[in-house]
Amino acid sequence: MSASCSIHDDPIALVRAQRKVREALVAFGVVTGGVAVVAPVVAIGFHLGAAVPLAAGAILTLHAALTIRRLARLRRRVWRVAITARHLVALDAGRRQTSVAWRAVERVEVENAGLTLVATGTDGISFRLHVRRHFAAYVALAHEVVARAERQGCAVWVDGRPWQDLDLSALGTALRPTAGTEA
Repeated sequence: MSASCSIHDDPIALVRAQRKVREALVAFGVVTGGVAVVAPVVAIGFHLGAAVPLAAGAILTLHAALTIRRLARLRRRVWRVAITARHLVALDAGRRQTSVAWRAVERVEVENAGLTLVATGTDGISFRLHVRRHFAAYVALAHEVVARAERQGCAVWVDGRPWQDLDLSALGTALRPTAGTEA
C-alpha cells in the first residue's frame, strides 16, 4: 500500500462558518436583549400579568433551541479532508477531527447535496460524515473517495441506490458532452 496522503481543504468554508457563528450569536443576543427589555414594559404598561413572562419565556426557549441547532450544524461543516490508504480524516469548523478507517466504511453516498460516508464506529454505532458539494475541491475529493472506496471494497451509492443499479443509458445524454475529454 502507498504511504501517500492527499489533503483537500477549503479554508474559505472555515472562515464563512466562523462568520455565520458570530452572526448567529449576535442575533441571539439582540433577540434576547429585546425580549428582556420589552416584556417587562408590556407587562407593566398593559397590566397583563403572567401572560407576558410566559410568552417571553416561550419565545426565548424556542429561539435558544433554534440557535443551538444552527450552531451545531455550522460547527459540523467540514473544511479539510485528508485521505490515506487506511483512513479518511476530516476536520470541521468546530476544530473537531474525525478519523474513519476504510474498513469501517459501510458505503459512500454521492448525492446532489454532497458526499456522505456511512461508517460504524469502534463502539458499534453507525455515523455519517458529510462533505457538502460546495466544498472548494469537491470534484477532486469525490473522485478520490469513490476510487478509494472501490479499492477497499466499500459500496458506492449514487442518489440513494447502489451505482450498479443505475441506468447508464438514461445518464448518457448528460454525459455525452464530456465523453472523450480528459480532465
